[in-house]
Amino acid sequence: MEIMKQFFNDNKLQWKYLLGITTDGAPAMMGCKSGLQTRIKEIAPNVVGVHCFIHRQALATKTLPGSLKTVFNQLVKFVNHIKSSAFNTRLFTKFCSDLDAEHNKLLFYTSVRWLSAGNFLERFFKLRNQVKEFFCQMKSGLVEYFEFDNFEITTAYLVDIVGHFNKLNLQLQRKNTNVITHSYKLKAFIEKLKLYKTRINNENLIMFQNLNGVIGNNMLPKVLKIEILCHLDNLINEFGNYFPDVNLLSSEVIISPFSCDVKNVNEDSQEEFIELKNDTTAKDHFKITPLNNFWLKMRNSYPLCSTIALKALIPFSTSYLCEAGFSAVLSIKTKKRNRLEIDADIRCALSKTKPDFQILIAASSIVFIKAKRTSVNGLLFDFLKYAPFQKGDYKENKVCEDFIQLYVDYI
Repeated sequence: MEIMKQFFNDNKLQWKYLLGITTDGAPAMMGCKSGLQTRIKEIAPNVVGVHCFIHRQALATKTLPGSLKTVFNQLVKFVNHIKSSAFNTRLFTKFCSDLDAEHNKLLFYTSVRWLSAGNFLERFFKLRNQVKEFFCQMKSGLVEYFEFDNFEITTAYLVDIVGHFNKLNLQLQRKNTNVITHSYKLKAFIEKLKLYKTRINNENLIMFQNLNGVIGNNMLPKVLKIEILCHLDNLINEFGNYFPDVNLLSSEVIISPFSCDVKNVNEDSQEEFIELKNDTTAKDHFKITPLNNFWLKMRNSYPLCSTIALKALIPFSTSYLCEAGFSAVLSIKTKKRNRLEIDADIRCALSKTKPDFQILIAASSIVFIKAKRTSVNGLLFDFLKYAPFQKGDYKENKVCEDFIQLYVDYI
């Protein structure tokens, strides 16, 4: 908290303008007594706290009923048995290559990575026959699990349902989003789960492609049907528990103010809303202006309505940008470059603005290059040492001029 206060002071920011804070839901962030959100609200009472939608979605989808959880854990054991040994990994890679399989490697499952379960299951399902044959040739006792009742059917269902989770997760991993748009996507997903229940009861598996392919013209086993329906019920309940505010959020006045009924607006701002609704100039702006920009323009003319809208639109709905920053740091600052100062690099990696290198080069009258001529089995040049010089000082040096031109063209 002291670091945040120092940051606000150094950059001359005012706490009263802070509208929202988005966290990943850890107790240190969400705690009701000493959590970060609580401490910030002591300074800025009007702050809206948001629990990251992506983290909540990941938590809501973790629950699996009995037999589904057992099969999932067994699949993890299969992959770990092969990939935990370098010898087994090489053998399996060669085995898949000899069989002309679509892939020759399995993927580890990592619970903290949002898309890991879906990618791990999809790859295993594609190589399930190769894994079974590999265990047979290795005379491993793990092969007997493939003969269990409904093992392949259950695996197919897990691949399909977790694939739907990943699709939703990717929809939430976007820039320029807000709480309202994410609420729409979650409400749509909950409705899909209810539709899946109805289809399962009617023996319709069109939404589960892998399961439908394995079942074919046969009927879904009754035991597994009950498990799937139980799982879908649990998912609906979990999403309801983790997103209790999805159905409470009234967004009609924000998304479509000119078609909204005045009864849906708070009494304090109803009169102002009527004025906005009958403002033809504002209506024309609404048609051609992005939603956020429209309400920002209305701040002076209609402060009450715009305040309601901006409180819902401005706060970040996910911590996606932070996670993208962490990924950029990992890709830039590797083990071999662990002492690298990455302030400028991370700014370039995360900035939306693309630098125009040609203009930057043309604006600079000094080029920081020094050519040093060396000979190693021929004529080589070492340009590892840099020193400033004016281009005009080296007109007689044809080699340096040629290198400078190559350098500029390369940049």
